[in-house]
Amino acid sequence: FRSALERERWGKFVPLVWATADTVCLTAFLRLDEALAGPLVGSFPVLVAASGLWFRAPVVGLTTLLAMLGYTYLVGDDFLRHHRLEQANWHVAFLVLLALTGCVVAYQVHRVRAMIRFHDHRTGAESDQKC
Repeated sequence: FRSALERERWGKFVPLVWATADTVCLTAFLRLDEALAGPLVGSFPVLVAASGLWFRAPVVGLTTLLAMLGYTYLVGDDFLRHHRLEQANWHVAFLVLLALTGCVVAYQVHRVRAMIRFHDHRTGAESDQKC
C-alpha cells in the first residue's frame, strides 16, 4: 500500500483499499480469537477514529460501514456457533456508537479541511495584496 500511495495514479484509491484491508484483518483476527465478548472489540472504534488521519470523509465513512458490518458478522457468527444471543441491546448500542463515532470523525475531518481551505484562501489573498 505504501508504494502504491506514492504513485499519483493509485494515490486516490489507496486509502480506501487500505481502510478495507485493516477492517477485514481486524474482523478476521477477532473471529479467530473469538474475542466478541472481550475488550478487543473496542478496536473497531479506534480504527474508525484512526481513519480520520487520512483527512478524507469518504475513507471515514467506508471504515465506519465496514466496522459495523464486521461487528455484525462477529455477532452472527457467534450466534450460529453457540445458538444464543445474549444482551442483543448491547450489540445494537455498540453499532449505534460505531455509527456516531464515524459521524463525529467525519465531521471533524470536514471542519479541518474547511479551516485549511480558509487559511489557504486568506494566505493567497494576502500574497496577492503584497504584489
